[in-house]
Amino acid sequence: EPSDLSDGVEKQFFHILPESSSLKLRFSQKNSTLHWVAVHFPPSCECHQNPSPSAHENFQKEAALRFLRSFVLLIATAATLASCTGERMIMRKGERIIFFGDSITEQGVKPNGYVTIVGGDLKTRFPDLGIEIIGAGVSGNKVPDLQKRLSRDVIERKPTTVVIYIGINDVWHWNLNNIKGTTKEGFESGLREIIARVQYSGAEVVLCTPTVIGEKRDSSNAQDAMLNEYSAISRKVAKDRGIRLCDLHSAFVAYLAEHNVANKENGILTTDGVHLNDYGNKLVAKELLKYFSR
Repeated sequence: EPSDLSDGVEKQFFHILPESSSLKLRFSQKNSTLHWVAVHFPPSCECHQNPSPSAHENFQKEAALRFLRSFVLLIATAATLASCTGERMIMRKGERIIFFGDSITEQGVKPNGYVTIVGGDLKTRFPDLGIEIIGAGVSGNKVPDLQKRLSRDVIERKPTTVVIYIGINDVWHWNLNNIKGTTKEGFESGLREIIARVQYSGAEVVLCTPTVIGEKRDSSNAQDAMLNEYSAISRKVAKDRGIRLCDLHSAFVAYLAEHNVANKENGILTTDGVHLNDYGNKLVAKELLKYFSR
């Protein structure tokens, strides 16, 4: 409830605001939108004791920096508590969907790529909605890379939905020379920040678990155990954030268990154990399309 949210925010930030300060919100229950926030500083505050413009401005900046980052994360969490991780999204006129990820997404905009397949399906089913599909994948990217380019490549484009498909390089790069992956702590905290910032911008989020690094069906791929751990982190973050989870890792493992009878390292859903072939792209698209409806 909006009243519960207001109380929670006031309690959360009481300890970092000056005594007798007040924090007021206008929050819409209908569409889970934060309309405005007002912070009132009492006359006893430093900024009122010294009336100079520079002192007042410095105080405002310092106060804002002290709680703005945490405030954004708190609001994004509270605004999505009612979301179900499995519910379908309702497509509306003017939808702009951004696919945010690594080389798999970068290649996904090719004619047989999963981004192209999803976009083609949605535009065919909903020709009157003017749906725009944008691929924002960059080869080699890990979660920290997405954090760095989130504003430029996603938020500034004002999407209505962001599909985040990341995690392969965060694991895979631990097994390569002269390059490092992402720690589990960095992976989780980075995902949480990315999702919170996207939610705060007003967009919906679909988080995908990383697919596979090697296609052997008997769990003997070198990084299976680590990939399972990172997939579990993605599932946990999606649940905690109240967003939709597209569990591609589970879908790929199930498909390979049935179809990779020869226990091959690659060639079933990928070209090299990581990057998708036509079948892999079709499977990813199939799983993602479960989340879009009229």
